[in-house]
Parts: sequence; structure tokens; C-alpha cells
Amino acid sequence: MTHPRSLLVLALTASSLAGVLSTAPSASAADGRSPAQTRPLLTSDEELALDVQLEMAAAHRHLVIQQVAARLAAARAAAAQQAALAAEAQRVAQAVAQQAAVQAASDQRAAQAQQAQQAAAQAQQASQAAAQAQQATQAAAQAAPAQQSTQAQQSPSQPTAGQSTGDPKGYARQLLSSRGEGGQFGCLDSLWGRESGWQVSASNASSGAYGIPQALPGSKMASVGPDWQSNAATQIQWGLGYIDGRYGSPCAAWSHSQANGWY
Repeated sequence: MTHPRSLLVLALTASSLAGVLSTAPSASAADGRSPAQTRPLLTSDEELALDVQLEMAAAHRHLVIQQVAARLAAARAAAAQQAALAAEAQRVAQAVAQQAAVQAASDQRAAQAQQAQQAAAQAQQASQAAAQAQQATQAAAQAAPAQQSTQAQQSPSQPTAGQSTGDPKGYARQLLSSRGEGGQFGCLDSLWGRESGWQVSASNASSGAYGIPQALPGSKMASVGPDWQSNAATQIQWGLGYIDGRYGSPCAAWSHSQANGWY
């Protein structure tokens, strides 16, 4: 922005120059000189004003040049700073991406190693289970002939359904022993001892249960033999079949009876 004093100086200078230029041709004509040989004459004030104007113009131009240079330098510095920031952001992004890739690869290797360990453990367990099963099968195959021979030697002939027996407990013990469940007789003795006292004709007037196993109704035992009302063997065979089907073993049936009062 031009200072008001500068404008005044410029105005005075322009006015002085205009006056000189307007009077110069008349002077040259008066003394007989050509216009080309005429030089404009300036007063000392006009020369001073012109010098001031030229100095101010030079100073203004220098100031403008400095301002332009400063702006260019600031723009270049800002561009360099932005470029540096962009480069740093790119470097950080690359470092983060590399770290994420390394972590992902590490996690994948850890998961694969864990899966491999689990698979190996499962395979080892399966192998051990197969070996144990094979050993159990071989042991059972080796023991079966001896067990059958021992049972054949120890077990007397057993009555079948339709044949009477004078010793219901002995008959029940024989049946359990023939099936490899001789250790269950104590539970069976306690169960049927409480239910019927091992009496073939034991009858429950309130419920209608009948016989040694207290079948309800007693006619169910007809599925084993028609003499279910009087034959202990028929009743015992039906009773053991009932216990096997419902509880799995006499001891399981006895536990249920103790807890609930019935079986």
C-alpha cells in the first residue's frame, strides 16, 4: 500500500514535469534551437521530489521482492514439511503392516502346532484304547474255556421253567453263577427277602403283587411258564429277567428299593 506522502510527492512531480514540458518548445523556438536540442530544466525542489520518488519506488520494489521471496520460502518449507510428514506416515504404516503380518504368521504357527499336538494326543489315546481292547479280548478268549469248564464242574444241573425246586435261594444262586454274576446274590437275597421272604405263594393284598419277585400282576410270570403260581423256578427266572431289563443287576435293583421302598 502506497503512503499518502508518497502520493503527494508523485502529484507534485507530475505537475512540475507537465509545466516544464509545456514551456520547453516556446523557449527553444525563442532562442532558435530545435526541440531535439532542448533539455528540460528542473528546479531543485522538483529534482528532490523526483529523487524521493525514485528511492521510494526502489524501496517498494525491494520490499515486494522480499515479501515474494519470503512467501516462496514459506511455501517451500510447508511443502517440505508435508512431504516429510507423508513419508513418516508411510513408514509407520509399513511398519505396522509388517508387524501385523509377523503376528499373524506367529499366531498361525502356534495354532498349527496346537492342532498337531491335539491330533497326536488323540492318536495316542486311540492307539492305547485299541491296544487295551485287544488285550481284553485276548484275555477273555483265553479265560472263556477255563471259566466254562469250571462252571460246568461246579454247577449242578439246574431246573428249568416247569420243574419245581425245593431250594429257591440255591436255584437263584446257581442262575446268577452261570451268568458270571455270583457276587450279586447278596443283593438279590436282601431284595426278595424283604419283598416276599422267598415265599412262592406270597401275595400282597393291597397291590396284587404275587410270588417270590412280587410280580405285579402275578400273571406276568406266565410268559416263562404256566405254573407261575406254584413253581419257584418259573418265578425266579421271570424275576431275574425283569431285574436285568429294568435295572441291569440285582444290586442296582436293591439300591433302588432301599431309596424308594419298591422296585
